This record gives sequence, C-alpha cells and structure tokens, in this order.
Amino acid sequence: MPEFSDIYVISKKRNKTIVSEFFDTFMPNAKSSAEEFEFPQYSSSPRYVFSSVADAMELCFKNHDIDYRFYWHNKKNIKPEHAMLFFLKDGALIYGFSTDASDAKYINELLLKLESLIESDVGLVTWEFAPDVNSYDEFRKVVLENET
Repeated sequence: MPEFSDIYVISKKRNKTIVSEFFDTFMPNAKSSAEEFEFPQYSSSPRYVFSSVADAMELCFKNHDIDYRFYWHNKKNIKPEHAMLFFLKDGALIYGFSTDASDAKYINELLLKLESLIESDVGLVTWEFAPDVNSYDEFRKVVLENET
C-alpha cells in the first residue's frame, strides 16, 4: 500500500455549487466511506441519524455551526484515491484529497487546481495527517506554521 499525501484547502463559506464542482471535477466516481451519519459525529446519543450522505451534508449547509467530517473513496482505480470535506464550527469548509505520495508534481498540480476552484490560497499538503482545527483562523495558522 502506498504512502499518501493529504491536500487541504479551506473556504470561508459553505457553497453547494462549489462542492458539486469539486466532485464533478476531481472525483465523479466518489463513494462515501460511511453508511450512516450521526449528529453530533461519533455521539453515543445522536440527535440526528441519516443513511444518505446528501441528507447529512444538507444539514451541514443549513446549519453553519455544525462540525462534521465526511470521507469518500474513488470507486475507480484512479487518482485522487480519496476525498474529504470538513465542515467547521465557524461555517468554513475544508476540501481535501488523499493521493499516492510518490508523484510530487501531481500533488502540487492538484493543490493549485483545488485552490483555483474554491478561490482560496490557504492550502496545505501533509503526509497522512489531518489538521485538527475548528475554524478558518486555526487552519490558516497551521498553514502559516508549515510554510516556515
């Protein structure tokens, strides 16, 4: 199994059109990695439970203070292999990918294309590490710390 690089770019707002373009552009064959979505996430006493990723995401779009992490894998054996959306408590949204770390040129191109799609220059490449943040400002701080 290859090592993976993780690519993350943040937007200050949640936008359904951009999320749709994200999947259409980069991973039209995405399959959710989960079958059930509880709110709050990982709760032993969830307030809501959805069996549809679309319904769960709709709740996140309507309620900007919900914090939730979604994961997908590519049904086809092509890059990128995994996609992620992290809805943050302040209404921001992190878009992400995990892909084979062996192709640095592809990883950089993917980062630039994602930044262009969501009109953000706040992006980060990590190696199998998801930033543990709750807001746009916290993510920006992680990005700045990793630039030095």
